[in-house]
Amino acid sequence: MSDLKTARRLDALTKWASRATAAGFPVPSVDVLTDIATEPAGWRDRIDSIAAQGWGPSIDYVLHQDKFGVNHDEIVRSLPDEYLRPAGPIGAEPQTTSSAAAPDDLAIEALVAWRERRIADGADGADSIKVTTLRNLVKFGYTDAETISKKLPGPAAYLGSEIAAIIGDLGSAAISTTAPVTPRPVTPPREARNPEPVRRRRPTAPSATPAPPFTSPPAAQSPRRERVTEPIRVAPAPSRAEDGLLDLTHDDFCEYRYMRADSDEIKPEKPGSIRVAPIDGGVRLTFEPFVTDGDKMVIYRVVSADGSPPRKPEAGDLVGATTSLRVDDLRGLRTAVRAYQVWCHVGTDQEDAVRNNPFLLARGQEVSTVFDFEIHLAEGRISGEWTAFPGAQRIRVYRIPRDGTARMDDPQHEICRGESNLEGFADWDAEPGKVYTYRACAEVSIDGATQLSRP
Repeated sequence: MSDLKTARRLDALTKWASRATAAGFPVPSVDVLTDIATEPAGWRDRIDSIAAQGWGPSIDYVLHQDKFGVNHDEIVRSLPDEYLRPAGPIGAEPQTTSSAAAPDDLAIEALVAWRERRIADGADGADSIKVTTLRNLVKFGYTDAETISKKLPGPAAYLGSEIAAIIGDLGSAAISTTAPVTPRPVTPPREARNPEPVRRRRPTAPSATPAPPFTSPPAAQSPRRERVTEPIRVAPAPSRAEDGLLDLTHDDFCEYRYMRADSDEIKPEKPGSIRVAPIDGGVRLTFEPFVTDGDKMVIYRVVSADGSPPRKPEAGDLVGATTSLRVDDLRGLRTAVRAYQVWCHVGTDQEDAVRNNPFLLARGQEVSTVFDFEIHLAEGRISGEWTAFPGAQRIRVYRIPRDGTARMDDPQHEICRGESNLEGFADWDAEPGKVYTYRACAEVSIDGATQLSRP
């Protein structure tokens, strides 16, 4: 990610934080906001800050608006009411000392040097590991290989053991031992729960002692990040029994045979559809059940493949084997489209079901949106640029007037119809003085039919 884009995100978050502070709320520290701006994808999973988690929906809203090129002052000025106050407990960011910086820096330097060596060696996925990720592994004290692997991008997960070994070799000198600091949760004061927008009047200061003024970070200097162990209130992870996931791999199933399924049950004549819905950090896959005649066990084996559907279940990546009707895929896309399939194994019990030849129950796909979307205004025209994954045939661009009457999905708002728009667009026809929202949808061909991504 370019420094320019990081700076833009940080500017948007800084302006939002200044407004929240003026309303009497504690906000995340400069270090935390910089971390979020540097690597916004999945920030809630790696940043242990009560203030940041409490303000999570507001931060996500600001980042989303910045991604679509909305002016930062306008973002802050027109914040919806639900984002004017935190959604959960918040507290002042704990203070850190510089005594732990040297050991942390030593570990980070060692990991960065290791990353450069592995990239030079041509190790698969090494270049997908960001320096920010390595910094956070040290910052939050991760030492277990399995945990570290989960924090890495999918193609680089196998390198988690090497990172754990480097951190372990450095010993206690590599990881700071800052004592945990438990900030007191702050309940938003009654007066500030629904502050009026800044454009009408300045909110009255609450009776509680306000948080210290928020200070923008220096432009030319990166703030030092140090490890802070801070409790975070999250819901407990569902157990295997609750989510239906089974501890199975492709090796636990029989090899697919190109013949009828072993089950005596009547399978569907035509595969159904998988519903793909966005969630934080990925997508959720849901599908209809296969109903058996008797008391049989049904295992849904959900697989995926980038680019085109797998010809058999073991040829795809296993997303999950489950007895429920839902599986989450938190892996980032690598191509313009990811195909999903649900294969159905039926048996008297789990051992019998995995041995029986499956049949295809449902299928679906997720089309990648464009990313790194930026809007520019220069020389009387509006232009946009973005990145699209290989496989996208065209990008549809929509210019939607923000006058309160236009439908976001109205095809009449499409512009640049005769262009591929794979790298961006130029709009010379926008009316001066009007405010527009620009949306982009990737277009791909799947089984001869045109499919569009979400905007």
